[in-house]
This record gives sequence, C-alpha cells and structure tokens, in this order.
Amino acid sequence: MKDFKETQQKPNLHGNKEANGTVAAQWKTQDEIQQKIIKLESLLNLYSDLHRQSENSQRIKVLKKISRKVFYEQYYFTNRPVILRSFINDWPAMKKWSPGYFSEHFGKIPVEITHNREKDAAYEKNFHRNVTTIPFADFIELITKAQSSNDVYLVARNYFFSNPRFLSLKKDIKPPAAIVDPSYQGTHHMKLWFGPRGTVTPLHHDKHSILFAQVYGRKHFKMIPSFDLPKIYNNERYYSEVDPENIDVLKYPDFLKASLIDVVVNPGDMLFIPVGWWHWVRSLDISISVTFSNFYAEGFNTEWKCL
Repeated sequence: MKDFKETQQKPNLHGNKEANGTVAAQWKTQDEIQQKIIKLESLLNLYSDLHRQSENSQRIKVLKKISRKVFYEQYYFTNRPVILRSFINDWPAMKKWSPGYFSEHFGKIPVEITHNREKDAAYEKNFHRNVTTIPFADFIELITKAQSSNDVYLVARNYFFSNPRFLSLKKDIKPPAAIVDPSYQGTHHMKLWFGPRGTVTPLHHDKHSILFAQVYGRKHFKMIPSFDLPKIYNNERYYSEVDPENIDVLKYPDFLKASLIDVVVNPGDMLFIPVGWWHWVRSLDISISVTFSNFYAEGFNTEWKCL
C-alpha cells in the first residue's frame, strides 16, 4: 500500500490567500489523519509483538467452570477468548437434538437456508442471493446424504428462532446465568447454525462478542487476536482476503506474522469469541451450534463501531 502522502499533491500556496489558506488547512488535516493512522497501526503492532512473546500466544485457556466475575474481568472486558469445556452437558438439547430428531418432530416446517454456496466464491458477501426456503426434512436429507459439503447451510442470518413454530426448542437450551443476561428483551440474541460436515465460514470478525455453544458434532476454529488487524488483509467490511487453510505467502506475507490459534470445539463445549477477534470455522461433522450475544455489559454487548 502506498504511503498516504505519496498519493497526495501539496497545495499550491500562490494566488488567492483565502483559498490557499483553506487548502493548506485541508492538507494539514489529511496529514494529521495519516499520522494518527500510522500511530494506531504501530500501537497494534506493539500489542502483537508483546503477545507473541507470551507462552499463551498459541493457545486458549480451557476451563470447566467459571464465575461471572472471572468471566467478565478476565475475558470479556480484557478481550480474551476462553473455552468452557463440557459446559452445556446438562442442556436437554444435548440428549435430544440431532438431524433425526429435528426431521421427525419439525420436518414439515419450512426453513430458510443458504444454498449454492459452492458455486459462488463470495457466498458470504452475496448472502441474500443464495437464500431459499425448503421443508426442514428436505434440508436435513441434503446434509445427511452429503459426505462433505459447503453448499447448503442454515446460518445465524437465517434467523431460525424467529419462527414461532420452533419456540419449543428454546426450552432445551439453558443459557449460563453467570454469562448471559436474561433481561435482554430484543430479538436475534440467540441463533442457530446447522449444516453438514465441510461447511466453511471465511476468516472474519464480528462487531460484538459471541458466546458459541456446540450441541452436536465438532467444529474447527482458527482464531487471531483483534490487534493483528494490520496483518489480516481486511478487504470487505468484516472479512479477510486470506484463506487460512491455503495461505498465499507471496500475496499475503504479513499474515504469517499473525498469532493464529487452532481450536476444536467438541459437543458440550462453549467458546467465547471476543469482539474484533478474527475467526475461520470448518465443520468437522454434521454440526448443530447455538450462539448468544446478550451479556452483562453496556447495551448488553459492547460494540465495535467500526462500520
């Protein structure tokens, strides 16, 4: 990327004094903005350099229990991920939910899904083009017959729980009271992900924190700290250009300097994904996941007002 100053021409300070004064002020403002950008990026790189020297830079803390104080003081407010191992084993969903259960009890209900993802390299950007509605049983048949596929997926933006015919399923979920604020009265704070082995969510960040719960199957996460932003090649709002499974080192050399952490989330586990943390996700099996976004925080979830 060219230096900002190289792309600008210095103002002509000859001629009309008032006009030149305005141009000079604009240039000064542009110069100040560039200096702020340089300083902010150098600060992020400093955080990155410090993080890489830690023995914890390549792993995420795993806990089997956690208090509200520890979760918020050591993870949410400090922007650090944590894995809560076997944390939702007491959910009724852990014993009940499966492709067969959904098909038997809810199979005739139409569901919105994404499809034709394998024909569209920009399937996340073109999400609305790839949405369709089919009977739940037909969707489940597609994912159970596929050995491995990224073509069909029921994702968070399909708003599964907005359908009142699925409200009974919420009784099978017990959000952890120490982490999730039940007083939130808004919509879309709890979402479902359901798809075959092989679904991929490209490398991206979210503008708020997420508590991810794995009910059925396993998922592989690749996670990168928020302060590694200068190394991520962010090109499309929340997304990176880089495929972390197949890194083009000549095109994206700085990506190799980012602290990438591999994590497998098993059935019964929860993963806290802090706001701004980059993550890529692949389903290792047919997978059912639930996410929460209502916390004991400002506005129920402190948001990165980046876009």
